Amino acid sequence: MQNLKFRYVYKHEITSEIKFLFLTLKEIEECKFPFEDITYKYGFEYVIISRDMFTEKKDKEGVDIYEGDMLDHPLNIVEFSFGGFNINGDRPLYCSGHTIIGHKYENSELLIKREG
Repeated sequence: MQNLKFRYVYKHEITSEIKFLFLTLKEIEECKFPFEDITYKYGFEYVIISRDMFTEKKDKEGVDIYEGDMLDHPLNIVEFSFGGFNINGDRPLYCSGHTIIGHKYENSELLIKREG
């Protein structure tokens, strides 16, 4: 992978609001990451709940696809397993013909509705 990027997912401890921070591996290695920006701008109540890796794929709209994204359907979640990115751990993520409909933390109500 040449274009390593990560999405840090923060959750507010009181309101459950979700915030994202996007970083490249180079920014992390050079310590050029604005983690303080989250707490400075939004308060110390935000905690990291996930670090998601970029799949090097984009959806139909050209948006980067990361681990934890929901594709086309609330139960289709991108995961890293068996040495690659898969949908629900068993179907390889080959093409970019999907549509991102949410993220497993930001849109957990979609999962609840589908399971209930």
